[in-house]
Amino acid sequence: MIRSLFVVACMLLSMYCFSQQSDLIRVERKVNQANEEIQSIQDSLDQVNERIDDQFLELQRTKELVAEENDVINNRIDRINEELGLTSDAAIETSDVDRFWLVFCAALVFLMQAGFKVLEMGMVRTIHGKGIGLKNLIDFTATAVIYYLIGFSFMFGSSQNGFIGSGLFLPTAQELEAMFTSGVTDFGLEFFLFQMAFAATAATIVSGSMSERTALVPYLVIAIFVAGFVYPIVGHMAWGDLFLSKGKAWLTSIGFI
Repeated sequence: MIRSLFVVACMLLSMYCFSQQSDLIRVERKVNQANEEIQSIQDSLDQVNERIDDQFLELQRTKELVAEENDVINNRIDRINEELGLTSDAAIETSDVDRFWLVFCAALVFLMQAGFKVLEMGMVRTIHGKGIGLKNLIDFTATAVIYYLIGFSFMFGSSQNGFIGSGLFLPTAQELEAMFTSGVTDFGLEFFLFQMAFAATAATIVSGSMSERTALVPYLVIAIFVAGFVYPIVGHMAWGDLFLSKGKAWLTSIGFI
């Protein structure tokens, strides 16, 4: 009887040990599978790292090639500058071309006055044709004067909080030339003429809608207000920090281009 019980106990113990061994085998298999997956991931990471290293080396080589090309280009530019520096006549010719081009562009803008005059005379009755022509002439004269007195300063003077300029009222030729410090192409007077033509044209744009509806004096008041205040102040917010202004113009500071 005791032997039978002992045999049964041994059998049960053997079965228990076998089941535990089976569980261990299954766990070991899972661990091995996990290790294989980890190894596979590690291999993939190694391959990715190798690709990154290859791309980095390629970028380094590209950067070196670009640097060499830049050096070659800079050397060529230096040689060209030296050659240009040997002939002062070339520098004078370049400056003259720049000045002529800016004055020519100012003349094209000024011709918009004639275009507006022709347009407006064609829109009004015949009896008002001469009055419209005279109004356009007086319009340009008045706006040019007010822009010279205060408008140019409001637009390109030292910036006051990015909204309005100051310090260039009644600008002299020396002050206008000093705005450009490039040495060869100093065209302050030409630049002023170009901007004045635009200011007068901006004021004239509204004249067509007011033809035969506004007397001469009220219209001149509006034109002077536009050329002396509205256009220069808005222009300063956009382009006022190009020259003498300190800091950033308001529209420029918020990303206006």
